Amino acid sequence: DIFDRQSEPVYSHHISDAALSSVAVCRQGNQMAVGDENGKISVLNMSEAVVQTRKSEKFALVNMLEREVKREKALLVKSRKARANQVKKSSRSAPAPNRKPKAASANHNAKGKSSNSPQNSEPEAKEPDEGDAA
Repeated sequence: DIFDRQSEPVYSHHISDAALSSVAVCRQGNQMAVGDENGKISVLNMSEAVVQTRKSEKFALVNMLEREVKREKALLVKSRKARANQVKKSSRSAPAPNRKPKAASANHNAKGKSSNSPQNSEPEAKEPDEGDAA
């Protein structure tokens, strides 16, 4: 039964020692022709149980396929999250690139204090005198 054994063949039939190269099913579905690389053609008569579907099979198969689609999507999301975490970890452990210090701008003097220019109108902080109370 296909629902009980999804990970292994339900039925196996040896047709040829050569690789199979083509398959054709007749319109009624009760016969199948199989050709191999050596040109040998075999005609197989299919069982009525394989040809005729039962009422519950379609519903069960649709449900199984929907579960598989959901499982595949969940695995894809999990895989993407794992890759994203791996990239984050590798970027954290990688050494920081050497950065050159920025050149002093025209608004800063040698001590790094801002000059009183129209572009920078913030007052400079004064250091308290020794006589001022803290």
